[in-house]
Amino acid sequence: MKTKKVLLVTEYYPPQIFGGGEIGAQVLANALQKEGLSVTVLTSRAPGKKEEENEEGVRPLNSRDRLSEP
Repeated sequence: MKTKKVLLVTEYYPPQIFGGGEIGAQVLANALQKEGLSVTVLTSRAPGKKEEENEEGVRPLNSRDRLSEP
């Protein structure tokens, strides 16, 4: 059986934290990963982070543009 893949999209993701949404997205991503799903998080580019960086089995992808901008 193939591993199910999940894409979470959020404007910010830790280490950028401006409110509870970022923490909630990280908790959800980690919980889904622990259940055996392949999790990718698409977020705005975090200063000082590489374009793509693995952490705790979750794959954050940092876009070059903020998701809220047109």
